[in-house]
Amino acid sequence: DLHFKHIIRSMEVSATGTRFNIIDANKQVADDVKELFFETEWFERFIKKVTETPFYGHTLLELQTADPKTGLVDFDMVPRKNVSPEYGAWTVYPGDSNYIYYRNTPAMDWLIEMGEHHDLGWLNLMAKEILYKKVSFMCWSEFGERFGIPLVKATTNTRDINAINRL
Repeated sequence: DLHFKHIIRSMEVSATGTRFNIIDANKQVADDVKELFFETEWFERFIKKVTETPFYGHTLLELQTADPKTGLVDFDMVPRKNVSPEYGAWTVYPGDSNYIYYRNTPAMDWLIEMGEHHDLGWLNLMAKEILYKKVSFMCWSEFGERFGIPLVKATTNTRDINAINRL
């Protein structure tokens, strides 16, 4: 749905374009880590994932690289179809029952969980309306194809019924 995509994109733009400060434990602005976050590609990708979370539901990010000294940070999103957030586990193949549990393990040092454990996202709630809208557009398109053709008007002075039918 293009309207819905526009709403998500507007949220992303406003979130990534907002200026912010990083505050340390002493309630002071932490200028020493500023260059790690400000105007970096990885942090913009991270903000996009944060803004998508309410729409798609629970999100699990896996840090690939995190080195504050070099400023190199990289992460991947674990595919949602492979994650069972209610169990705190993921599977290698969707639908598999061999879970790899990640909560309360050393793996959590490299994982970032966003969203509630049982949250399926706003898209799940909006699916009925979006599908109804899509079907309505298809039906209206079909109606337009059938009945939207302009009428053709013909004038004749013949009284021959076969000629009129051909016309």
